[in-house]
Amino acid sequence: MRISIEPKRFCLRLGIIALILLLLNVLGVIASLNHWSDLVESSTMRDVVLYLTKLFDFNTERNIPTFFNALLLFFSSIALFLLGMFQARQQQWGVIQWKVLSLIFLFLSLDEIAVLHERLIDPVRSQFNLSGILYFAWVLPYGIGLTLLALIYLRFLKRLPRQTSKAMVVSGIIYVSGAIGIELLEGREAVTHGFESPGFKVLYTLEESLEMGGLILFLYALLSYRHFSLEIATPGAS
Repeated sequence: MRISIEPKRFCLRLGIIALILLLLNVLGVIASLNHWSDLVESSTMRDVVLYLTKLFDFNTERNIPTFFNALLLFFSSIALFLLGMFQARQQQWGVIQWKVLSLIFLFLSLDEIAVLHERLIDPVRSQFNLSGILYFAWVLPYGIGLTLLALIYLRFLKRLPRQTSKAMVVSGIIYVSGAIGIELLEGREAVTHGFESPGFKVLYTLEESLEMGGLILFLYALLSYRHFSLEIATPGAS
């Protein structure tokens, strides 16, 4: 018996999960802005409300949205690696490029869980005396690395089928718009109005939503490449 993953259905279900997480985050943001927890008389229930709010908050690390984003990155890493293997079996071009991308996405998945990029903020900010839109200073080294990667992979993208390369580019623009673009705006908002301002909460909600949407579209592009699909052989399959 084999379990085949159909790209459109699989990514649609991921999109539904992302929308549910977005809704729960929005409810948590509304609750925090209106101080709903203060209306709960029982301290135990108040703690439960605060815990649930943090569990689905897009700006809290190591919670369900973080784990979901890490899974999307990990799934992308697996798909990229398998595409590299497919290209190798067919003795076609791009084997190294696919596998390098797989390693990059694996690193990003680990980064999402371990929050490695956050450790760059203080040293980079201090070194270059950054503030305002560059308050979250990790965007500087990551942005430079992303620019170099895009230039290196430009020729690679041109060799892909037009539909696949277009989907990958669009997904990349969506993801980077959130991960770096909105992060720049968050830095200015945090410095000007603080981390608890309504504007900051709206921005980080938009940031994570764009990241999820970009990754799901990227996964769809990978799984649809040359009718590519993942098959898992179950134990005892003939």
